[in-house]
Amino acid sequence: MPRGNFLSESEKASKAILNKRGESNRKIAKEIHRSECVVRNFLKMKENYGKKCSTKGNSKITKREKNIIFYEATKNRLVASQIVAKMQLPITKRRVQQILHNNSNIGFKKPQKKPMLKAHHKVARLEYAKNHMHWTDEWKRVIFSDEKKFNLDGPDGYSSYWHDLRQKNDPKLSRNFHGGSVMIWGAFSSYGKLKLCFINGKINSERYVDMLDGALIPFLEDTVGEREFIFQQDNAAIHVSKYSREWFKTRDIPLIEWPACSPDMNPIENLWGIMARNIYANGRQFTDTAALKEKIKRCWEEIPITITNNLINSMPSRIFALIQNNGGHTKY
Repeated sequence: MPRGNFLSESEKASKAILNKRGESNRKIAKEIHRSECVVRNFLKMKENYGKKCSTKGNSKITKREKNIIFYEATKNRLVASQIVAKMQLPITKRRVQQILHNNSNIGFKKPQKKPMLKAHHKVARLEYAKNHMHWTDEWKRVIFSDEKKFNLDGPDGYSSYWHDLRQKNDPKLSRNFHGGSVMIWGAFSSYGKLKLCFINGKINSERYVDMLDGALIPFLEDTVGEREFIFQQDNAAIHVSKYSREWFKTRDIPLIEWPACSPDMNPIENLWGIMARNIYANGRQFTDTAALKEKIKRCWEEIPITITNNLINSMPSRIFALIQNNGGHTKY
């Protein structure tokens, strides 16, 4: 049913007089030959009756502003909310997203970060999944570990971004502070998080086991105690070298056999993602490694045990997905 016209000035006056007498909306509507809904709206809106409501999202922006939006999205890789805040636009982030979507020269894409899997990788991954398909509580004994690099100017490939389709190569973040990064090593299990280690310079097998001496051994002695555990690491050269293997053997530390090219099977990768979103929230960048290290350390300490436990509890689902995909990539 179409909307009725607004009340005229004479109808408003008649209605106001009738209303002062204590008449009902229905009786007033009958008296002035209008619908009860129109009368009710007039009473409800009072002085705002008949005025057009304007919303922030309907505000118009200029062609120049649109071009700046395109530039900020494709060159500086800002998301819609960041563009609205930076440009102080009188429109919502949803409207900015619509403007970007409506530009046929711009597409929304996610950086490729999964390793290439060859046939023998898939075979090994599938075998690993089948060997652990019946594990449930056993995953709570696993200490998951990994290294991670954090850049001064933002994360490597954790976010989707707007890409100018006319460009031959993917746009890259410019290093406003001449680059720089921080390398860390971390580990966690259902028993808790280990001490976070910062790695300076190139690391070899000797430095790797020295680091484990200072982080893993105290954790095993002070936290794990007599409880069963098994240590997980990927197949990096320094991890599987003769020197490192001998160290694990002399320390009586059991290792889980790990398939190559399987970051999706390691829940600590998801933990790095959570930390990256926190560290680089709102497009934050860092001017020096000291500030970045402090932020990384604080984020690591503030991760609640509920998050790490949820990641560990996801392992049976990861194994099932790996079997379903016949050893191929999973959503993890």
